[in-house]
Amino acid sequence: MVFRSPPVLALEPAHTVIRGDHRPDRKIRKKTSITLAVEDKILTEIRKDAEFQGLSINSKINMILSRYSEFDKYAELHNPVLVPAKHFETLLNNFDENHLHDFFKAVILELMPCELFKKEVPLTPENLLRFIFAGTYLHAGIFQHFTYYTDDEGYLCLIFRHIYGIKWSKLIANIFGEIIKITIKSNVLYTILPSSVMLKILEKKSDSPLNRLL
Repeated sequence: MVFRSPPVLALEPAHTVIRGDHRPDRKIRKKTSITLAVEDKILTEIRKDAEFQGLSINSKINMILSRYSEFDKYAELHNPVLVPAKHFETLLNNFDENHLHDFFKAVILELMPCELFKKEVPLTPENLLRFIFAGTYLHAGIFQHFTYYTDDEGYLCLIFRHIYGIKWSKLIANIFGEIIKITIKSNVLYTILPSSVMLKILEKKSDSPLNRLL
């Protein structure tokens, strides 16, 4: 299931990833120049989108290819159903939290090892953050904005911002907390708001297996 909604623009703290925008916090990667024959109509549409977003056409094409490589080609294998955001919100409001929790926990947990396996990377805390939270789940529309940073006490904090209301905040807080306990084996402190969730991992940065990311 893929939940479509517009990307949400926001300030960019330490490490921020925004759905539909790959510019923040991306490391310089080796690139190869190739020649492509692209249909005029397709190229015109891409150029319009690039100009609207203030991007070069090269950057826009790289974003499209990156999304395909990181998400679309794997999502297609699951035969996803497209649910517009307003209808998804209606679905949330008409089912009780226990049933929703069980359903979405099954979906989210199934996606996690499956996507890592297809990418041929192990299920480690680092890959959970890089490929699952900042990759698969963000692209799928589970949230629209993801930030992670270390607070003044040395704890790693993950912030997920979305547009689906307090019930969704409670659901993803509980499910993501369970995922973190499984992979990092650490307790999590929740802060739940109507449009965002903060998870504080109760393990010091110096002791956490995620410290190499920060």
